[in-house]
Amino acid sequence: MMMGGGEEEEYVPDNRVGTKVASQLYQAAKDTEDQLDEENERLQNLMNNKDELEEIRRKRLESMKLEHRAKGESLAKGGGVYTELKEEKDFFEEAKKFKWMVAVFVRGTDLNTDVMTKHCQALAKTYWGTRFVCMSAEKCPYLCEKLHIWMLPSIVLIKEGGTEYTIRGFDELGGMDFPTSRLEAILAHREVIPPLEEGGSRIE
Repeated sequence: MMMGGGEEEEYVPDNRVGTKVASQLYQAAKDTEDQLDEENERLQNLMNNKDELEEIRRKRLESMKLEHRAKGESLAKGGGVYTELKEEKDFFEEAKKFKWMVAVFVRGTDLNTDVMTKHCQALAKTYWGTRFVCMSAEKCPYLCEKLHIWMLPSIVLIKEGGTEYTIRGFDELGGMDFPTSRLEAILAHREVIPPLEEGGSRIE
């Protein structure tokens, strides 16, 4: 068709417009794909975390079962309580039963009046894996000689059948009015009870 006497102009498509539209469509598709990938990764992490949490839960439950069994066995052997031993042979028998033992040598036999009793009763209840016993020094002269007990009270720490350390008197404990946590810290340091955590004493 001719207009104004001139020749008809041929229509030439603007390829730049098509390229721009195609680029926008590609970017939109890529953004959608990236979002789907992120969502898929998030879901996968959730599944992985769920598996990890389930594994942690399973291990924790198994650990609790083992601890419960170990505690039952220890209590059956005399753990969990502070006991007075009447004869020297009892000392050796108890030492064979437990990996760790705390033996307190005192003057007299009345545990109700001995200053060490309340501390050891609390510790024995908490640290049931360690045996806590008491003996009257007058009733076990052989043991006192063998273990070099020359001051009372003396607390002999025993690990795997051997004497690890002896606390003599009250000086190391800070005097007769020492807190249970002080003795607890020494026992933990000497590794006859489990190490203390950052929070300190486990005694309630």
